[in-house]
Amino acid sequence: MALVTTKEMFKHAQKNGYAVPAFNIDDLNGLKAILKGCEEMQSPVIIAVTSGSLKFIGKEYVKEIVEVASNTVTVPVALHLEIS
Repeated sequence: MALVTTKEMFKHAQKNGYAVPAFNIDDLNGLKAILKGCEEMQSPVIIAVTSGSLKFIGKEYVKEIVEVASNTVTVPVALHLEIS
């Protein structure tokens, strides 16, 4: 599924009475594990990247990595960048 905005995600969650988890990632393995778990639970998810991880991974790669990975699952995925 393509990336969605948190606005879309929160609107649906509020209307249907559920919470949306957010997880910080540091690498591709963590991202894949999070998406696998959310897929199994049929839970939308927010993938967050701290400023430190953003520097480590490389900001030019983060969006592409999360976007490609989100296309492997059927649950909504949003990307949150914690830029300082």
